[in-house]
Amino acid sequence: MKQLAIIKRTPTIQLGHLYEHLFCMRIDSYFLAHHLYPNLDYTLDGRILYRGIIYISLELFTPAAIRLLSHIPDLDVPLDSQAMGIAASQLIAEKEMPFDGHGIDIVRKELEALHAQPWEAVDEVGLIDTKGFRRKEGVFNIAEGNPLPARQLTVAIMLDPAIVANHRELLPLFRQFAQLAMASLRAALPNIHGYYSVRDKFRSEKGYAELVNVFNVPHGDDTSIGDVMTTCRQTAEDMYQHGTFARMTQELRDVSLLDQSNLAPDEIKNFEDTGVFIGSAGWKEIANDKNRDLLLQNISVEVRSGGNKSRVSIV
Repeated sequence: MKQLAIIKRTPTIQLGHLYEHLFCMRIDSYFLAHHLYPNLDYTLDGRILYRGIIYISLELFTPAAIRLLSHIPDLDVPLDSQAMGIAASQLIAEKEMPFDGHGIDIVRKELEALHAQPWEAVDEVGLIDTKGFRRKEGVFNIAEGNPLPARQLTVAIMLDPAIVANHRELLPLFRQFAQLAMASLRAALPNIHGYYSVRDKFRSEKGYAELVNVFNVPHGDDTSIGDVMTTCRQTAEDMYQHGTFARMTQELRDVSLLDQSNLAPDEIKNFEDTGVFIGSAGWKEIANDKNRDLLLQNISVEVRSGGNKSRVSIV
C-alpha cells in the first residue's frame, strides 16, 4: 500500500472548496479511465480545512493504482462550464445554502490561478499557523438568503431474501460486494448529477440484507429517477465487465487478517452488520467463483425518491 497526502493554501475558502470538489472529481475519473475502483484499488479523502487549507489524501492498494501515484499532483482539472456546474451543485447539496459567484469567467480565472499553484506534500510541510491567514472575500461565496433545503434520494444495494434465508454464511461476502459497488456509486452520482453523499448503513434483519446510501439532491434539481437508475446500471455493468467483483473475490480469498490487516475487512464491523463472524479461513471457504456468481445473480440496485422506486439487477 502507498499513501499520498497533499495540500494547497488559499485565502478564499469557498473557492478552495469548489476546487477541492473539482480535483476529487478528476481523480475519480482518472482512476476510472484505468478501470480502477474505490474501495478496491484506492480510497480518496478530500476536504477544505477551516481558514483555507485544501487537503487531499489517497490510499492506493493495488500495483496498478500505485503506478499512477506520481501523476496525481499534476493532473489537469477540467474547468469548463459543465464541470464547474456539477461541482457547484455538489456544494449546494452539501451546504444547503445558495452560492454567489462573480460570473463564470471570473470564477474560472481564479480557479486556474489556484490550479497553477503547486501542491505541497504533507511530508515536506512544517508548521502552518492559520491564525496568520488573511482571508479574502473571493469571487465565489455562500450567499446571504434563505437556506436551499436538499431533497433526499436513497440508493439501496439489496440481496434477494431467498439467499438471505438459505445462505447466511454468504452475508459477509455480500456486504463486501455491496460496499464495493456503493463506493463507485458514491463517485458516479455526485460526479455526474451533482449529488452529495450524506451517510450509509448496512442492514441485515427480518429476512433481508441491504446497504443503503442517502444522497442530498441539490435544490431545484429535476433529474428523473430513470436517469439516476441509468447511471447506477451503467456503473454496475462497467464494474462487472472489467472483473471488479472477481478481483475482490480473489483478494478476499488470499487476505490474511494478521499479515495484511490494512487490506482485510474489519471482522468486528462485519460481525456487527451481518451477525456472522468470519476470519481468514472463512474467507478462503466462501470467497470463490461459485458463490460470487450466485450473489451477483441475486443482487439488485434500487433507487428511492419521493415515494417512487426503480430497481435493476446488478448484472
